[in-house]
Amino acid sequence: MLEFIRSRESVTFPEIEKFFQGKRYDYQGCTAIKLSGDILWHGWSHKAGVSFLELYEAGKIDLVNDEGAPIPPPRLRFAEGPPDYPFRQVLIKAR
Repeated sequence: MLEFIRSRESVTFPEIEKFFQGKRYDYQGCTAIKLSGDILWHGWSHKAGVSFLELYEAGKIDLVNDEGAPIPPPRLRFAEGPPDYPFRQVLIKAR
């Protein structure tokens, strides 16, 4: 995942998901990636979420607030509109 992020100026969570799909990595689940009370993304496996947060905590990636970044998906697949929980829209950049 880190090499993929490093290969671009910035990435979004959906772009990481496409990378996972291309590698046939089973990333889907019901875990939310959360920082400071805000949901950054939802719908990954626990393992994928922990791997992402480890990169952040190790200082290998930065999360940049960006209102143009994708909004996290709703917790329920059939729900419509913006999420009913506090969220942040971020771009992911390698350090």
